Amino acid sequence: LSVLPGARTSFATTALVMEEALKRYGLWQNRECHAMRHDLMALERGGTGRVPLQEFYGAALKGKWMFSEAKEYLRDLGALDETRPGQPSVLIANYVNAPSNCLADSKFYSVCCIN
Repeated sequence: LSVLPGARTSFATTALVMEEALKRYGLWQNRECHAMRHDLMALERGGTGRVPLQEFYGAALKGKWMFSEAKEYLRDLGALDETRPGQPSVLIANYVNAPSNCLADSKFYSVCCIN
């Protein structure tokens, strides 16, 4: 899609340009999501889809900056599993697909992980 400099464009043309930009941005964002999911799966406890909270925070101490949310925040996201007393864990699917992992978000659109 090409538009001449200085030319007026219609709303429809502007919308098409924005859709293409968001699509490309979304594909880039999805690569980030895959990397995050891969990192979490490497910490997963025995095929449960969960990462022990201690391991989650341990990854943050080793440079995985995105794994540093407070326990209360993880609970609010619905990403904290506290069903085993004394052994809280992070639900991988809920964490990866949480709104906090959307890089671009407005009342008109969101660029989030593709599930």
